[in-house]
Amino acid sequence: MSFSNFMSSSLSTAVPPKVEEAFKQYRYVPYTSLTHAARSQAYLRGEESSFIFTPDGLTAKGLDRSNELTILTVDWIAASRCAEERTLHYWGEERSSALASHHVVVLDIGRTHGWPVAMHYDVQQRELAHANHEHNLAGLDVAALALANSRVTISTPHPPTPAPSTKRAAPSDFPSSPRKRSNFQPSSHCFRCGAPGHLPADCTADVTAAGKPIAALAANAKSKHALATSTGKHYCFNWANHSSCTFGSNCRNAHSCSLCGDASHGAGTCKS
Repeated sequence: MSFSNFMSSSLSTAVPPKVEEAFKQYRYVPYTSLTHAARSQAYLRGEESSFIFTPDGLTAKGLDRSNELTILTVDWIAASRCAEERTLHYWGEERSSALASHHVVVLDIGRTHGWPVAMHYDVQQRELAHANHEHNLAGLDVAALALANSRVTISTPHPPTPAPSTKRAAPSDFPSSPRKRSNFQPSSHCFRCGAPGHLPADCTADVTAAGKPIAALAANAKSKHALATSTGKHYCFNWANHSSCTFGSNCRNAHSCSLCGDASHGAGTCKS
């Protein structure tokens, strides 16, 4: 089955009533409940009620969250499309667009830091959004990414240290391969000044490596490291990091370099 056919198949089965009710009430929905397999099973079991009777009255049924951090990428992508559509249906364009922006960030994290880190970040950010309706999902939260990476690092078992061997290693004509870096690199340099070893909120410089005045920290941003142009417009993190942005000209944030001001690249690839 092709990827496009899989996506159509995944979205063709009706969303289970209790999941639909969660979207309607703007409650957290684990994306494992939106996979084609989960929706098919719910349909076969005939899950028609979103509520159960308890001594306290009518209570919404819970949604299974046991495997949400290990969801396959292809299942997550299909589920994310469904979540955007149901959010748009009940809550309008603004929340749906913010969720779509969040999904782009999650996929970028999956490519750069690994899927487990991306899933921890995804769950954490969507939990915050449903607990606090003022939480803005759009854009990357650098501090949240660091926390997600730490959680994955802590939960990953380390292989046992091999016992020392008395045998000498065989000589080789090839140099040893470079050691692999850890997944999380906060940044090779500060996007505010261009120097290594710190992030924008900790920057004490007055000028950038290109000799320009440093950018101001963005007001009312969810990340303390977000930067703003002289007009108050936030710099786009995707553009700053990769010199590209999925939203292109539709992006509401600034596509220019916070170090030298050039609009052809972001700070992450600035030659200065």
